[in-house]
Amino acid sequence: MSILFDERVPEWEAQAMFDDAIEEAVATTKENTLIEVAKKFLKNNRPLSEIVEYTGLTPTEIESLQNA
Repeated sequence: MSILFDERVPEWEAQAMFDDAIEEAVATTKENTLIEVAKKFLKNNRPLSEIVEYTGLTPTEIESLQNA
């Protein structure tokens, strides 16, 4: 049985849990998309400063993609 339908959990709390799960999923998807964009920039030999500007990733995050 899903916790969202468990009568022991108040409806407002279940809704808050659901909202948190959605926010986390959206954030993860956005981060994964930015990483894929950064990888494409790297593949096309774009400057680090440009990748930082367009993705919002840090230079360290981008460099770790280069070394992966």
